[in-house]
Amino acid sequence: MTAKFCSRKVIVVAVMPLMAFFAFNSVWALDYPAREIELISPHAPGSSADLAARNIASHTERFVGKPLVVVNKPGGSGAKGPTYVAQAKPDGYTLGVFSQSGIAQPYLMKGVTFTYKKSYRAIAQADTSSTALYVLKGGKYDVPLKEFVKILRENPESIKIGIGGKWTVQDFATEMLQVEAGIKFNKIPFPAVADAVPAFLGGHIDAVMASTAAGSNLYKAGKISVLGDSQEQRDPLFPHVPTFKEQGYSVVVPNTRWIVAPAGTPEAVVNYLAKVFRQGLTSIEFKEGCNKLFLRADWAGPEDSVKGMQRVEQLYLTIIRKYNLQPE
Repeated sequence: MTAKFCSRKVIVVAVMPLMAFFAFNSVWALDYPAREIELISPHAPGSSADLAARNIASHTERFVGKPLVVVNKPGGSGAKGPTYVAQAKPDGYTLGVFSQSGIAQPYLMKGVTFTYKKSYRAIAQADTSSTALYVLKGGKYDVPLKEFVKILRENPESIKIGIGGKWTVQDFATEMLQVEAGIKFNKIPFPAVADAVPAFLGGHIDAVMASTAAGSNLYKAGKISVLGDSQEQRDPLFPHVPTFKEQGYSVVVPNTRWIVAPAGTPEAVVNYLAKVFRQGLTSIEFKEGCNKLFLRADWAGPEDSVKGMQRVEQLYLTIIRKYNLQPE
């Protein structure tokens, strides 16, 4: 081996790490971010899902280096926000909070054009929560789940249950419980869970299927009881509440939240965002914020986020086939 060839090899070996460094950090050459970044929340201001989005933004902003502004795009049972993000310019300045509902809706809602596979780049997984069945504390239906089911079997549609949007996670859980328990609710749809809760507290409906985040403060205040939740195992934040599964009803529908960017977003921008969101979503402050909202901090990077979405898709496809759910 000649000295000339050796020197070239040394140069190549030395340059390769620098090339990798500049490829990863080429975002700086793009002057990104040069301004505030919008984080689209597909839910109304003040809702539990919106508070979760603001928890994400507030604890990640300092690592981003520019303001991370939550913008609400409610409507369409949560489909309006993901649609907006899918159609946004892929420049890194519009991101979205994307939940499991967005994976199911293209299969069950006519007119939905986005899909997690084609419309987005996954940035990070943020948190997970349970979906639970709530009744008023000390009310007529504040009974063990088995007795609650017995009432409905003997008197179908006698219990009015509120759901926040069609084919949301809560709607799926309600549909599954009906089939698994052999019961029939009188389902009352609301634009969002935040709209169902006041009707529930006012006695206009008898029960509500909602996230643990939506019911956490009411539960802590002793105003509501939880008859069961949809996790595979008991929620650490609701340790005394049995799951539907352990009570004999195979209703397992956890709710996961991800951060996504429009498809076509430059690789350097995706890498930068994945880095800063990891810093924010693994911070102690974010975890503490999640605990206050009855959420569980559950970070994952881009590749594992996609794998998580794939698992959720398979879960929903199994549910759709099992219960013969049809697009509406």
